[in-house]
Amino acid sequence: MSKLTQEDEKVIKYLSKYKIMLVEDTKIIYKSEWYHRKRIKRLIEDGYVKKYKFYYIELDRNGRRFVGKVGKDYIKNKNNVSYMERLKELSHLATMTIDSNVEINPSWEMKDNNIYTDTARKYLAEMIINNQKYLIYYISEKKEKRYIHQLFYDINKVFHYDSIIIFIDDFKNIIDEQDYMYFNKEHTYLIKNSSFNRKLFTKLNEIDFYEIIKDRYQENKELLISDWKLADYYLDEDYYIINMIFIDMQRLNEINWFYRENGNTNKHIDIFTLEENKEFIEKAIHKDKRCRIIALENNKLLEGENNGDTQVKEI
Repeated sequence: MSKLTQEDEKVIKYLSKYKIMLVEDTKIIYKSEWYHRKRIKRLIEDGYVKKYKFYYIELDRNGRRFVGKVGKDYIKNKNNVSYMERLKELSHLATMTIDSNVEINPSWEMKDNNIYTDTARKYLAEMIINNQKYLIYYISEKKEKRYIHQLFYDINKVFHYDSIIIFIDDFKNIIDEQDYMYFNKEHTYLIKNSSFNRKLFTKLNEIDFYEIIKDRYQENKELLISDWKLADYYLDEDYYIINMIFIDMQRLNEINWFYRENGNTNKHIDIFTLEENKEFIEKAIHKDKRCRIIALENNKLLEGENNGDTQVKEI
């Protein structure tokens, strides 16, 4: 039996917490496009992990011993397709925790028994980053409207979290559901599920948004911190700028209410966001001509990163 590397131990501990892992996602730990396959093959041969449904791995006997988990029921309900689907989705999103300050606690580890006893609830986990807590949901491209409406109903039952994140495979599934997506939370973020976006979310506090956008405007126009709560910066009394890298439904709702209540206002807003969000935001603000949607360049947000992704696999 070969000696475990630090990366091997990370894989085993990841499986201990999140139960399964896409083999392709292990390259995030090994930081290699091909070496991860060699190491996973060795871990399988040494009895630390075993294949699950071809694309995934789970802990085998030696892996369970390494992390102190024993018993044949390490993963319960393996025959429950819905349960395994949730494990698959959670494990994929939890790659955000690798080499970052993000903590993701699966739904079964969340401690408040007054809230988390209903197995039919749709949330996947709690995320903690920079001392901010979020409740995490996920809408795969396979989900039908009935499920999506159930998820929205579930969010409306949440009272202990002010911030929600919904990861979404395809905005086309929800672009016509916007009227149902205002949940009276401090923030409700909609994030297209990709490896780029997952990493970007972990790095938001490190991005100098001011430096990225200042070149968009004339040199003699200085960006100042906004005195209007809806905006981040302003150029002059009637020209404001909003940083909305990820869609925030609560903020869009506040913008809509402002324009409804102040129909004759001359306030103009530039909303900076990712290219993939533009169509959704334009529909949300009813294509109000006083709002301009401007796409940010991905390579200026995360230098050297592309928008590629590993895909959640059928199991």
